[in-house]
Amino acid sequence: MQQVIPALKAGRYSLLIGSGFSATSQNASHVTLPIGNQLAKEIAQQFDLPDRYPLAQLADSVSKDELQSFLINRFSGCSASPQARLISSFVWRSIYTLNIDDVLHDCYSSEKSFQKPTFLTFRDLYQRPEDPEEVIVAHLHGSVKATQHGFVFSLPEYGDASAAGYTWFNVLADELTEQPFIIIGCSLAEPDVEAHLARRKGIPSEAQQTAPSLFITKRMDKVLEQTCKKFGLIPVEAESDAFLSYIDAASSPRSRPLDLLGVRANIRSFLEDAGVEQRAIRVFFRQWMSVDETELPQALDPVPLLSGAEPSWDAISDGQDVIRECVSRIIKNVEGWKNRAGISVVVLQSAAGEGKSTALYRAALELAKLKTSVFFFSVKERLVDEEAAKVLAHLQTPPVLVIDNIADHAPQVAALLAALERQDVPCFVLGASRRARLAHFESICSHFRLQETSLNGLSEQESLALIQRLRAFGRLGKNAGMQNPDLAKKIRSKQLIASIVEASENVSQFDTLLQGELSGLSKEAQAVYRLVALAHSAGLPIKVSILNRASQISTSKFFFILHHDLKGIVHYTTPEYVESRHRVVAEHIVKCLDEASRYEVLVNLVSAIAPYVNRRTIMRGTPEARLSGRLMDFDDCIRPFIGKRAAEFYEQIRPEWEWNSRFWEQRALLALSTNVEQAIAWARHGVGIEKHPHTLTTLAKVLFKAAEGATSFNEVERAVTDALDAVDEAISDSSKRKRLEIHPFDVAVRGVVNAQRNYASLGQRPFPQKFIQHVDAIIKIAEDEINFGQAKILRSLLTK
Repeated sequence: MQQVIPALKAGRYSLLIGSGFSATSQNASHVTLPIGNQLAKEIAQQFDLPDRYPLAQLADSVSKDELQSFLINRFSGCSASPQARLISSFVWRSIYTLNIDDVLHDCYSSEKSFQKPTFLTFRDLYQRPEDPEEVIVAHLHGSVKATQHGFVFSLPEYGDASAAGYTWFNVLADELTEQPFIIIGCSLAEPDVEAHLARRKGIPSEAQQTAPSLFITKRMDKVLEQTCKKFGLIPVEAESDAFLSYIDAASSPRSRPLDLLGVRANIRSFLEDAGVEQRAIRVFFRQWMSVDETELPQALDPVPLLSGAEPSWDAISDGQDVIRECVSRIIKNVEGWKNRAGISVVVLQSAAGEGKSTALYRAALELAKLKTSVFFFSVKERLVDEEAAKVLAHLQTPPVLVIDNIADHAPQVAALLAALERQDVPCFVLGASRRARLAHFESICSHFRLQETSLNGLSEQESLALIQRLRAFGRLGKNAGMQNPDLAKKIRSKQLIASIVEASENVSQFDTLLQGELSGLSKEAQAVYRLVALAHSAGLPIKVSILNRASQISTSKFFFILHHDLKGIVHYTTPEYVESRHRVVAEHIVKCLDEASRYEVLVNLVSAIAPYVNRRTIMRGTPEARLSGRLMDFDDCIRPFIGKRAAEFYEQIRPEWEWNSRFWEQRALLALSTNVEQAIAWARHGVGIEKHPHTLTTLAKVLFKAAEGATSFNEVERAVTDALDAVDEAISDSSKRKRLEIHPFDVAVRGVVNAQRNYASLGQRPFPQKFIQHVDAIIKIAEDEINFGQAKILRSLLTK
């Protein structure tokens, strides 16, 4: 139990519960709940059936309505035993239950419960709570509290549930491979449990990043021991109640979710005294790290920065980085802001691989050393601006917020700063962005005081400092015999990551290095590496279980590859996620693939992500939702990656994604150049699924394209009218959501200008002034209400 108790106290375990867990609990009639074959005997007796048949077969012999009525009566209104109630005094990642009873509802009915449960059944869509005090409880066989979803008892019901591929079955099977579980009250003979556990077969011990998985059983025998061995479970012989009592005593005292976030006591007490909602504090500190030089987090799977990896706090505090000239400029900027207060935004921008992230980490640490209140955005999901505003508005000292890839969060940053500005709360935002994405951020946040600071190739001093670092850490390889000034001269003015490769590997081209790296791997290891690279090239890590499924390799072989073949070039960012050592490396890997390989990798990854994406997760901006959006993007990914096979790609993934409005948006953009009518139909279909600013803007774009190619005045006018209606709705909806972007304005102006040109080519008839007036009004909104910097450009386009 050396690893188990610390992991329990840290809230790292999930639960899988069977009927044995409820064995000492009672229903509304004060009758103990049945376990094992007892329920089968009760059904046989109730419906006058032979009792020699198993539960699933007996359940199939009773009418659905009669069986449901019996089950609801038998398993409702439960009172949990005192030992079962202990469940609610732990912090769990997730709880899965095979039971249909409402025992867990009673367990969590006390205000003293450490978490608030969200009860779901196998038919509900995937979700993950925003608040660490919330926990998902998934009833895999149905629940007496959600009878409309039905139960899974009979053989046909097992078969139907399996064939339907319900999300929570897939998610449980995935999580069993990547997270530590306590399996309690199960026999391991349940048909679906064995199917879920099958993916654990042959998992090596090192695959468990935090703690081992346990199987708790009242009686252990050789059969169960062998089953545990097969599935990589540690067998524990104990009754459910006795085990819960033991871990309760062994792990006391335990921390609540807010305590586990490691919020500094002085900050927490100040916020609580100021009356800030507990939920806001929890959500904020789950996303933001308070930077303190004495309490920097340690990397789970550290990769040396000087090997060309992404930065980590370990590497920065260890002095592996070269302190760039821009860092001192940033610090000077922050010190100046302290004197004038207000809202200030500085964005560090450069091309890929110049060291933006590393400079951001270093600037954050140096500012923290100067006793500045620094918060670093540390998760890969969408920023929750509402809760952040509640916390930041009540801090003792004005905060500095540090956000890498800030353009990804532009609408949320704009909303956060607007909320702080309304309350006269000063705030300094330090972000980093690739040059190509900077315009997007500027268009949304132009209302605020924006400054850019550039990070270019290494200066003479920085080049020499990098060589000195590489030598000090023993990473010069074949170049170790050369003098520092000579090596520094070779890498001067080059991007940081390319300089590290050239100086340490003695290779002048990335592609040469990576081709050699790939060729040294087995085909299966190459397949896994390519999937990781594809995800990271989109700027996101990939969930290990999704990677496993996408690779189509057995779990045991997959984990061997991950922990041996790919060690050092693929690393864990959290116990659940991995990425390549650097995004630029990932982009080069993807670039090196032939079109057939890119197509295969794209299809496999997008299909494997599907169970984790729905409207709720898209709104949350989970890593999987964001990744799927980027991988399905026609302009940025599909067209440049797979070219002529784009139509084939969208058709192949259609069964899993046709519910998704973005899927139809991208398909419409694909058809735009060859079949405008089809593009309009698909764009309207996307709006029909979800009327959203993005779908409406895409519809407007497609309609303007139709106007541009129309062959009659009436066709042009009809298309422009419909397009402007869509733009109006997009702008109105964006305003309501407080997520205004320049895109619909740009589409409207350029669309009308191009339609006007086509109109003029059809004859002498003047272009309707109502369209010009309409667009003029749209530009005024951009100028007056939103203050978009690009409004001047749009007006000049219209004037011309």
